[in-house]
Amino acid sequence: MIIINKRFKWMVLTAVLVTGVLSGCAEKEEKASTTPVSPDPQQSIDTTKDSPTPDFKGTAIKSANEDVQLTFPKDWTEDKELNDSAIVSASNESKEKYVMVIANQKTDFSDDTSLEDFVNIFKESTKVSVNDMEILSTEDTEIAGASANLVEFTGEVQKVKVHYLAAIIEKGNRFYQIISWSSESGFSSNKDEFLQIIQSFQVLKEDDSISLSPTIKSDQGKASEFNSEDGMLTITLPANWVEQPNLIPDANIQAAKIDTEDYVGVISEEKELFGDGAVLEDYHKLIVDQMNGSLEDLKITDPVKTKVGGRDALQFEISGEVNKVKIAYLITVVDHPTHFTQVILWTLEQYFGDKKPVYQDITNTLTFNGE
Repeated sequence: MIIINKRFKWMVLTAVLVTGVLSGCAEKEEKASTTPVSPDPQQSIDTTKDSPTPDFKGTAIKSANEDVQLTFPKDWTEDKELNDSAIVSASNESKEKYVMVIANQKTDFSDDTSLEDFVNIFKESTKVSVNDMEILSTEDTEIAGASANLVEFTGEVQKVKVHYLAAIIEKGNRFYQIISWSSESGFSSNKDEFLQIIQSFQVLKEDDSISLSPTIKSDQGKASEFNSEDGMLTITLPANWVEQPNLIPDANIQAAKIDTEDYVGVISEEKELFGDGAVLEDYHKLIVDQMNGSLEDLKITDPVKTKVGGRDALQFEISGEVNKVKIAYLITVVDHPTHFTQVILWTLEQYFGDKKPVYQDITNTLTFNGE
């Protein structure tokens, strides 16, 4: 009889949002268009709600489908290596200054998600990729004729101290993140320039026909093996996934490619925790029972029998809302003589259908070592 499962806190701790600042290194397939502009001379920035969008000399960089635009000083260049999901991105590499725009469709979130809700989601989700994150200020403003919020914060990425200024904007059918950053030491001298760039933001048209979904492929560069600390488990992930220790408490393996909203966790538990005679179907039922009350608008598919590494397995899907974010999970529970193992892959619900085949490929790389 099953007695206990100590690991089910993970389901309420994995709300995700594309931030991934300084994490993305893949090129976009489409080129964004750049247009020289010659507006009025530079103006000082007033971030109050009554201030107009300022103009300054520079280059307007549009998204690939020309729906949004930012204007940058002439010494900035388009930089597509900042983040896979950015629709506009540029940098002044020599002076370590960076800006990118990420768009999120409102359909990724609960129908009643407000700008304030989205700002809170942004803050909580950014903690996944920015260590020791500290919020310095949050203020209301107006950008591109729409309600917005400026969030200034600091933290560490890849052991580098970074200072950020992010604008969160609600306009039309999207929430936009304009994220600017530089080194901690250089931020004070760059802040006014970041504000100028942020205030130049324009939505040129609303175009919901082009998916915002970042994609992954099984053969995207050289794959990497990730091992559990005890050496028992190995899973192989596509290129550029990195270990991410803050996703699931006590997971044996956990990693992510945050800029494409891809996450994985592997949890292995000794069968003796669940009492004599526990079988894979019991373990699956326990997981399903634990889901009730963990997500809003919960949906769970019937399990499908499969094999992983030659071992019996059950695979099923879960979708629902966590802190107003719509998320979908592919969960596979695998039998072993002494353990039950879960392989959990997840992303935003809207992206799940496209990514499911890759998630299944990843699941099938699970191996049990030392047998």
